Amino acid sequence: MKEPLPIDPNRIVPQVRSRFYHVSTQLRIQVEMADAAETFIKQQLFQVLAGQLAVSLAVDLPDAYVHLNRDQLNTLGLSFQDAVEQAKRNLLKDRRRLPGGIQFESVPEGFHFPANPIGDHNASLLLFTDAFSRLPLDGEPVLFLPHANMFWVTGSRRSDAIALLCGMTLQELESNPANPITSVPFVLRGNHWRPWLPGTGDPCFPHVRELHVWNDSMLYEAQAALLRNLYESRGQDLHVADYRPVVHRTASSSDHLSVSVWTETVPTILPKTDYVCLQQLLNRESLDRGESQRPEFGESIFVPWSFVQRRLLDSDPLSTFPERYSVETFPSGHQWGEVKAEADRVPIELQSQLRMAKRASMSGSPSSAGRDIPEGVSEHAHTGTATRSLNKVFAFGCVLAGSGIVALTLLIALFVFQGGFRKSRRTFQAGDTMQLMPSFQYQRPGESDFEVGQLGVPQQNTSVTLVPLPRMKPLPPQPLPTIKTLASDRQEHGFAGMAMGDTFRDQAPSGGVLVGLRLVKGREWGGAIRSVQPIYQVGSGYVLGGLLGPTEGIDQIQYLAKPGYVVGQIRAQVGLALNAIQVEFYPASDSLPANATPYSSTWFGSVGGSPYELVDPQLTDVRIVGVDVVLGSEIMSIQAVTGSNASTPQKP
Repeated sequence: MKEPLPIDPNRIVPQVRSRFYHVSTQLRIQVEMADAAETFIKQQLFQVLAGQLAVSLAVDLPDAYVHLNRDQLNTLGLSFQDAVEQAKRNLLKDRRRLPGGIQFESVPEGFHFPANPIGDHNASLLLFTDAFSRLPLDGEPVLFLPHANMFWVTGSRRSDAIALLCGMTLQELESNPANPITSVPFVLRGNHWRPWLPGTGDPCFPHVRELHVWNDSMLYEAQAALLRNLYESRGQDLHVADYRPVVHRTASSSDHLSVSVWTETVPTILPKTDYVCLQQLLNRESLDRGESQRPEFGESIFVPWSFVQRRLLDSDPLSTFPERYSVETFPSGHQWGEVKAEADRVPIELQSQLRMAKRASMSGSPSSAGRDIPEGVSEHAHTGTATRSLNKVFAFGCVLAGSGIVALTLLIALFVFQGGFRKSRRTFQAGDTMQLMPSFQYQRPGESDFEVGQLGVPQQNTSVTLVPLPRMKPLPPQPLPTIKTLASDRQEHGFAGMAMGDTFRDQAPSGGVLVGLRLVKGREWGGAIRSVQPIYQVGSGYVLGGLLGPTEGIDQIQYLAKPGYVVGQIRAQVGLALNAIQVEFYPASDSLPANATPYSSTWFGSVGGSPYELVDPQLTDVRIVGVDVVLGSEIMSIQAVTGSNASTPQKP
């Protein structure tokens, strides 16, 4: 056997990464190099740091990191913990990475970030807990770590900063999905980091809970793809159940939950979810006799995980991460009666919302990635969902996510040149939600939700040349019914996204109100919005506003209200650019029937980004009288201006 190469202990550095990176590597090796898998897993060297996080050791070579294995560690004569301490000392002496030691910068919004040069060593600073304990924070240190090259830390009592960082974390992970660490925040207690979820009475609970569910959905989806490959390579007929996120809404609050499906067909590998949907097979005998080829299932029965774990599980969790359980014996007889009795305790409203849960997807559109849980149809009978699995994302190990560096550079530039992070118009309150999981009011758009514009250019086509677009059709004939006027103060509702760049405004003429939009999209970011041109109704006629953005693009569309309607809400998906727009039209004329109801347009643009509603949904009877945009190569950010439709145009 070849002797391990000698290791210079002064070149060892610590690495803090996602625990799933190491576990996913194990699963891939078992499929791709089955004969060598046992040896590889025994040699793999890492230790769980806290929940989703793991610490490992690497040798810092001029052009790469090389992971330290157990044999190499043994040649040093050090325990793992002693080697970590040596690696920490080496990192502190590295003036290239930490020229001034461990330092932080702060912003007025109430959080801190590392001041040293951007690099994937930043995550390793978590090992220096005393540095975080010395920060002037309001409460315990709470850390957000979306990527190895960036983190943000605030105090546990800074609800405003926590709500902001929740949104920033999701935006960073959606915009830069390569090599993620986690969306789950961590709290420092004593000298130990722990996954953090505040109490249900904390105003930040909905936002942090959302991060937990988002993280679990992404990990479970990636894990499911790897496990299916593993079981298929071994010839094992096992069904790997999906993790389905869902938002449960009541009149006063909302909560992010999860559900999985267990059908009476084949042995199932269940994820740990808040609820489990059990589906009983009705035609077992006819299937066994060959009289029927298609299984038929009864109604969907929903029970909480605590009941499943207490009454139905007959084995310990599998040795994988995140946690899964193997279930083979479907409940029957007296046990099925217990299941139905437990299901009767689940509120009907909650059951109906659980039934609408979708599979998660790495496409950035969880709500459109799968199907509802239908009555009488098993999940097992409808597998084959297309996914962009995280197993590819984690395959590159320590390769630095360059897009993450760009995002952080933009963020720091924002702090320097804009005087701080411009928050969106949202004021986060207890029970509020950023709605990044499937919801039943505002579902994030997927590919099938998008409108193909006048030119019929397919989505995500980034090879099309930008050209001057043809003139749109003339606006419909006039006159139009009178729009009810309102007396309300002018209000800017806050930019959706990061407001970096030059701001341009178009405002309605006196007496005008927004009734439509013309949109142009480009090739960047999969087809993000380049230009917006408002359409106003003034008196009984239409007036075109100014074109906010360039005329060139790959496609365009016009959204125009029916006569008697106005634009009451603009929904946007915004990441590092304005990905997509949807318009909702409200009835606003006495000429309309008393039962006239709002209606929505399709989406136009590209998949991705975080969701915003440009007008506070709690406001009623407002008129949009202007639109502001921040322009780069595309539209970077957008906000709506409301007020009396007798307002006077103003410059921004």
